[in-house]
Amino acid sequence: MTSSSRVLLAAMLLSPLAAGAQGGGAGQVGTTWSEERLLKAVAPTRAGPKLTPKVWPNNTRVAACLSFDVDNESYLLAGGQTSPTTLSAADFGAQEGLPRILALLDKYQIPSSFFIPAVSAILHPEMIPAIQKSGRHEIGARMDSREHSGPRPG
Repeated sequence: MTSSSRVLLAAMLLSPLAAGAQGGGAGQVGTTWSEERLLKAVAPTRAGPKLTPKVWPNNTRVAACLSFDVDNESYLLAGGQTSPTTLSAADFGAQEGLPRILALLDKYQIPSSFFIPAVSAILHPEMIPAIQKSGRHEIGARMDSREHSGPRPG
């Protein structure tokens, strides 16, 4: 970022008019922070050095990552919902949606990642071998039932 870009960005971020126009102001202390303070605040979350290669294989211009959260009924059951209407709509993902996605990925030989809560794997165990069949996809565990992962009340 050039020094003139930094000055312009800082002016926009720190301007009381910009804060007001963006809904900032009272209660949004970060709108008054210096550039140094902003950089210090985000430093612990940085993932490390850039891993982008100088040249992609086959001189490809764009890379993309496809991942799917295969929640199905798990998020409904986690909330105690047992309505046949809502559960059947969520079941559609395992019964019809996943096979369609896998067929499309297989057609174009695209590898992908699937993140599955344990409850979804229990309710639809056939999903696991279907995802593994091509040998291109990976499966990641995604908690028990898509429960809230923040601090628990009580």
